[in-house]
Amino acid sequence: MSIDYEAALPHLRVKFAEMGLSFADGTLAQAAAMGITQLVWRNGPIENAHAGERGRRNGLHDGVMFARNTWVFHQALEAVRSTDQYSLLSFEDRILDRSLVWPGTRSTLSRFGY
Repeated sequence: MSIDYEAALPHLRVKFAEMGLSFADGTLAQAAAMGITQLVWRNGPIENAHAGERGRRNGLHDGVMFARNTWVFHQALEAVRSTDQYSLLSFEDRILDRSLVWPGTRSTLSRFGY
């Protein structure tokens, strides 16, 4: 199935406006960054590790999750706003750094199930 994105834009602009999202005030970029955070981060292996049994979370408590989710959102927002065509690839490299030991834990993404 082929989608004519040019033809769909006027309809999408109306729908976005109805939801209070606009490119001009930055709310569209924020919504995109939130969606990226939810889809590629929050609802993945890291959430499974966070929701695991106590004692098996390696210190991945609510405070650590909140801080890291906030960081991921801001990284996604920077990527969405960037004019660099490869910004989402750079974003992916940053958030999937397997060697980074998470603050408040003794573990890396590899240990959390990535």
